[in-house]
Amino acid sequence: MKQLIGWAVAVLAIMVGVGGCSFFQDPHVTKGRELFQYYCIHCHGPKGKGDGFNAKFLDPHPRDLTDSREEYIGPQTNEEIYATLSRDIVEEKDTKPEDNWVPAIMPTFKYTLSDEERWSIVAYVRTLQKNEAGKVDFSKPLSTERHAAQVTAKISLADYKPDQLKALEEKGAHLYRSKFVCSSCHAIDEKGGHVGPDLSRSGIRLNPWWVYRWIKAPQSIKRDTKMPNFGLSDDEALAITAYLSTLRSDKTIEPPTKE
Repeated sequence: MKQLIGWAVAVLAIMVGVGGCSFFQDPHVTKGRELFQYYCIHCHGPKGKGDGFNAKFLDPHPRDLTDSREEYIGPQTNEEIYATLSRDIVEEKDTKPEDNWVPAIMPTFKYTLSDEERWSIVAYVRTLQKNEAGKVDFSKPLSTERHAAQVTAKISLADYKPDQLKALEEKGAHLYRSKFVCSSCHAIDEKGGHVGPDLSRSGIRLNPWWVYRWIKAPQSIKRDTKMPNFGLSDDEALAITAYLSTLRSDKTIEPPTKE
């Protein structure tokens, strides 16, 4: 009997040592960690220190969620962190000082993850720094359903007159660069992030109808894609599609190295 107890204690010690006490972790924190590891580490790093492989391509630099360099996350409420994950993307010029505007270099997950999943990420992020926010309340009803965007309307850039198409392309370029900051994940002519594919030749490689559907509702094409759904309007998706259709670089694109 003593041998059996000793064996059980040894196995438990190994499980705790290897899993970092995850064996005893709150299930919502565990889920939040898994979601963080899938969607967030390329910028925030595996331990939330803002040192992911994509961080060096970003300005401003991703936040250190552990507050080891500066106190930032700790003083925020759980609701404020959740709001950052769940916001609609707007440009700074359209906000007021009290809106606590967050640039789109940090994507929204409002249309990608469920209410319960976003709160689980908050619960996990809370384990990374000292704070007095208290635990996330999971006793209230939370939706576990993800946004189910579908695209049915067909689009064709050939339907536009030259001057109309030019205006649409210019609008798309602005949305790509300034509102949704797509360069935080995608590179054009070697400038930009390395999370998603290089888009320098998207006007040659990609069908506009497919591009429109992808950026409008990526999870409807590939359920587990890391590409967030930004909640684009039809007009915004069409404009960005028009802009991407103009990108026809003749350079050979080397796949990014993820360190």
